[in-house]
Amino acid sequence: MALGLAERRRSFTILSALGDRRRQLAAFVWAEAAVVGLGGLAVGAAGGWALSVMLVKVLTGVFDPPPAHLAVPAGYLGVLAAAAIAATVIAGRWSLRAIRRPQLTTLRDL
Repeated sequence: MALGLAERRRSFTILSALGDRRRQLAAFVWAEAAVVGLGGLAVGAAGGWALSVMLVKVLTGVFDPPPAHLAVPAGYLGVLAAAAIAATVIAGRWSLRAIRRPQLTTLRDL
């Protein structure tokens, strides 16, 4: 999200010039952050679960005795989810800083 800020700066400036208020632009930024963050968490969780199930099935012959169920490292996953949410919030606030810049300055930079 933060990497695409330079590309969205132009869109923010055009939307501001067309009459969008900062509150509307901020809602757009936070909606985008929520969609990207929650989508990434969901796809990552599903991918990790599928990969771990596949690995346990493939390596069942190696384990003696084979595992009865998957072990879920809840602490690690919680810390990882908190870091992802914190990074999304930081990127959203950084994007909001671009909205607060004066329009004339942003137009000159384009």
